[in-house]
Amino acid sequence: MTVHLLRKAFHAETLEDLAAWQDRRRKESKAQGRGNKVRTFLRNAPTRGEELLDGGSIYWIVKNQIRARQRVLAIERVTDPEARRRCALVLDREIVATVPYPVRARRGWRYLESNAVPEDLPKAAKGSTALPADLAAELRELGLL
Repeated sequence: MTVHLLRKAFHAETLEDLAAWQDRRRKESKAQGRGNKVRTFLRNAPTRGEELLDGGSIYWIVKNQIRARQRVLAIERVTDPEARRRCALVLDREIVATVPYPVRARRGWRYLESNAVPEDLPKAAKGSTALPADLAAELRELGLL
């Protein structure tokens, strides 16, 4: 059974900020000879790693709402510059916007079951005139959507 991760996108105000941050990190990684992969680092490895790699994604929280997801391609064990063991999630480069869904801010990451994930934005917008994501999020927050 597939499982997903829920994680806050620190210092990101928009999905464009998240993409730019990941692009900078990817270029730094390439310059240091560690490959051209999109990675996010966790202190502890997920115990449900096999379920995560079975089609799982990381769902990003931006401004207290789930706003996007990225497929998890691999889980790597790494050592940081201070010689501490860490876990690196290798992510797909494509950031898929989702229907904004409000969540409480948390520290770290949490598991997210497949039945609790928001729809991808293009799928949700089929057959209707799609609102810009920021406008839809604000209307949902006001209870108008």
